[in-house]
Amino acid sequence: MSYTIAFVKFSPTGDEYPVECFRTDVRVGDSVLVQLPKRRLTPATVVKIDYLSWKCVGQIRGKVSEAAQDVDGYWSLRNCPAVVGLATNEVFIAELKGRGWVPLKRGHVHIAALTNSNQTSSANILVRRNGIDLQILPARTPCV
Repeated sequence: MSYTIAFVKFSPTGDEYPVECFRTDVRVGDSVLVQLPKRRLTPATVVKIDYLSWKCVGQIRGKVSEAAQDVDGYWSLRNCPAVVGLATNEVFIAELKGRGWVPLKRGHVHIAALTNSNQTSSANILVRRNGIDLQILPARTPCV
């Protein structure tokens, strides 16, 4: 599930269709390739981007500028990243770990729990499926 929902049009006069977008580099007006269930990649234009808690059946797989079209008209994305930026919980957690945040034992509510301290305070980031909790503690706690 993506919280970034791009509304796309498959033709200039067509209806807007909501699709998931896991790329922070997609903007209104971009030509993108959309993957729908049991269908091949289809070009579309982004007309609006919104932040919603929706689960859409379609997904932006890449930009048209990153793709190639074969002689039969089929689009292919070779080395195109599916996720760009901090667009998923997994990417966010990996980025925190890469910056020195230390994983904590988590409860059943959270996907991950991480902590970090400086000279005077500590912070905990608790990642849920539908959000993030941030806890700032006024005392330094040792990272385990």
